[in-house]
Amino acid sequence: MAEQESEPASAPQESIQYVYEFVFPDGSTKEFSVRLDYSTLNIVTEPRASYPPWTALEFCQCPGAR
Repeated sequence: MAEQESEPASAPQESIQYVYEFVFPDGSTKEFSVRLDYSTLNIVTEPRASYPPWTALEFCQCPGAR
């Protein structure tokens, strides 16, 4: 597993990005990026245009999700 931290050159930092690369025994790789807010370390998520059907809850939905 490799870990990289990206920093923009001479720009104020708004976020910290970590890139994790997993290399499997068969040679395949999978990469995951995690972005954190520089000040709070909260995860920064990008809104999606749509979500897979399996993510729709039919039971016990939060009031704002309906």
